[in-house]
Amino acid sequence: DIQVCEGTACYVKGAQRVSEKLQEILKIPAGSTTEDQKFSITPCRCVGLCALAPVIVINGDVYGKVDVNKLESIVGKYN
Repeated sequence: DIQVCEGTACYVKGAQRVSEKLQEILKIPAGSTTEDQKFSITPCRCVGLCALAPVIVINGDVYGKVDVNKLESIVGKYN
């Protein structure tokens, strides 16, 4: 499960772009799961790490100051 924080700080710092890039990489809309059941994209409320915005959480692993250009590499760790 990939949670995309959509709290105020993350939203302002580009959470929408992060979500859109994840949807492009995984070829699923937010709120959905990939056919192989490996990944889902779940928008969530503030995870409390506003200083690290934008933040995603993958299976409990926290990634802060997420750069959309590094998302493929991050997701690739879980394949």
